[in-house]
Amino acid sequence: MSGRVLRKTFGGLLAIVLLALTTSCDGFIQVRGRVYAQRQPGAQSRAFVDQMPNDDISGLTPLAGAKVVLYHAGDWDKNTIDPSTIWKTEVTSDASGQFDAGDVTAPHKFNAALVVEKPGYKPATQIFKHEGDSHAAIVILVPDEQPEKNR
Repeated sequence: MSGRVLRKTFGGLLAIVLLALTTSCDGFIQVRGRVYAQRQPGAQSRAFVDQMPNDDISGLTPLAGAKVVLYHAGDWDKNTIDPSTIWKTEVTSDASGQFDAGDVTAPHKFNAALVVEKPGYKPATQIFKHEGDSHAAIVILVPDEQPEKNR
């Protein structure tokens, strides 16, 4: 084999290896779910990721316009959630309360955070283990307690 053929072969193999390394460096995270409004104030808002809520959700109302922020690629169980982080995806729930937040993320396992808020409701935060790609969520927001007027 001549030096020229060897260089071409080696160059082609190197290009394939570098392409494989650069394309496999990212992971993906996706959280799909629905936000519900609880009618009575008093309880805490709560979010459930990859688990069913212990609440009966049949009487709850879907909540449109809730801001859903997915913080990812950092280990949020050990750190404070920093709202200025670049590792976040923000969406808004639609008329039926549904949302779909997804983004390219780190390729390893980590604790992600889901934060849901809407004016007039207590916010909900749930930290969860990200090991695969997709997660399912149910969020129940509770109204802020309104002060009674003219007691």
